[in-house]
Amino acid sequence: MPTGRDSSGDGHANAVAFADAILQYGQDMSHGRLSFVQLPYDALSPAVAAVRDTTLVKRLAAVASVQDWQACLHSWEPATAAFQLFKSALILQIKAGDARKVSALRLSMNYSRWIHYLSLTRYILVNITAANLSCLQDDSCWLRMKTVAGKPKTPTPRMGAYCTELILYPYWNVPRKIAVQEMLPLIKKTPGLIDDMNMQVLDNHGKVIDHHQVNWLAYNKDNFPFRFRQSTGCDNALGVIKFNISNPFDVYLHDTNLRSAFQSDYRYYSHGCVRIEKPIELAEYLLGNGLDTVRLQSCLKDQKPASIALERPVPVLMLYMPVDISDDQSLQYYPDIYHLLP
Repeated sequence: MPTGRDSSGDGHANAVAFADAILQYGQDMSHGRLSFVQLPYDALSPAVAAVRDTTLVKRLAAVASVQDWQACLHSWEPATAAFQLFKSALILQIKAGDARKVSALRLSMNYSRWIHYLSLTRYILVNITAANLSCLQDDSCWLRMKTVAGKPKTPTPRMGAYCTELILYPYWNVPRKIAVQEMLPLIKKTPGLIDDMNMQVLDNHGKVIDHHQVNWLAYNKDNFPFRFRQSTGCDNALGVIKFNISNPFDVYLHDTNLRSAFQSDYRYYSHGCVRIEKPIELAEYLLGNGLDTVRLQSCLKDQKPASIALERPVPVLMLYMPVDISDDQSLQYYPDIYHLLP
């Protein structure tokens, strides 16, 4: 008996749903399946999306056999020894039933897929979980160093962005949250800390004022009208070099006056920015030449900040890779310091 249902319509809908599923699967394999928490800011993908996504659709449309499909899958995977180690380890951990390691491997593999998708020839990779930084060019590591990343309460954001300029002898303009929640209570008790830390106090017009004339007890987080700025020099919290990165979190790479932190295995102390162990070496890598290293190493006081724009912005990837390859080419599992794994 006729039911009035159009079976051809169901078939068309099923075909569309199947095509969408295949496309989504292809995108996940090619791009990496990353949630907003795992990658809340991505300024790098748009530069390659038009070409890479068009190629993906063409490859899928041309699939006519199992062999074609297998070739597609192979082309989407990073052709690196590290990724092959990840795959082998994932199979073993799934069989072993270790859900924690499976989650860690899947996240690192998805980040690896995304890096492969970007097709970068030169970039900086910060692995937050390992608290280290690598400069990579043409699939080779040119420079590696330790870092200090954000505390669990103030985590370093995961992102893909661009380093656009270097600031030599930077000021540290203290973020308001740190100024009113951390520094103001201390200064109320010990006003001399302003001088001890080589700080300046600025009014809302950016003019330096005489902080000895301020009644600090009259202010709190709700009515505080000033800004703190630390004078330039080796005592500055940012050290002598700051690496500006275009991103909405106001996070950057920088030198530090607290170099003892690099001797610790636990290096998660910052408010979100990334302190780096070898700032001069990184600056030389980015600039190629022309850096006055003698001037920087002289720790001059009260210098005016000097900006050097990069001729070509360099991609910076700050990722949360709980599994990576160690120097001896073995898998290294890192602590889930921000509790991002299920």
